[in-house]
Amino acid sequence: MRICLCFRRNNLIYRLVWLSESKAGFYVGLLGGQNEFHHSYHTDGMRHDKLDSECHHRFSDFPISLHIGLKQIYHFSLSMTNNWFNSASEYYGDEKTETIILLDESLLLGCDTLALDVWLLDRTSESILFETVGRISSSNEQFHMVGEVVTVLENFPNHKIALTLRSAKIRGMAL
Repeated sequence: MRICLCFRRNNLIYRLVWLSESKAGFYVGLLGGQNEFHHSYHTDGMRHDKLDSECHHRFSDFPISLHIGLKQIYHFSLSMTNNWFNSASEYYGDEKTETIILLDESLLLGCDTLALDVWLLDRTSESILFETVGRISSSNEQFHMVGEVVTVLENFPNHKIALTLRSAKIRGMAL
């Protein structure tokens, strides 16, 4: 499975985040920055961040197949400024991506930050996810809900991954 979170700006499409899954685990990567970055959660529970070719923050967690409940895997604060929209992140389509989540710039008018939370949950914990996200959303009025995506992991059929997207103006520069 490979999902790209994309953003439409001035009639062009830009990739912001990609999510990929294989038998080895799942990976969430950022695009648009000066360096390549992704977070890995491997089948055996090993997790780490990778910046270009260097691993950082390596630690052991539960193996994916043994996870029960809801767990926030990562939080990204994406700067929705001109620096993120460049030729390296422009999207024209590719053979790897199976699903595209396309956000239109109208969803982020007046905002400069997109908060992305990545969650791992077993199939029975969907209602817990929705309650948790609802509680987070209602406790922070500065951020506005843009969307939630929940999808089944192909190689871990008892588990799902969820993306929660919220926007705000916190950096002092709006789209």
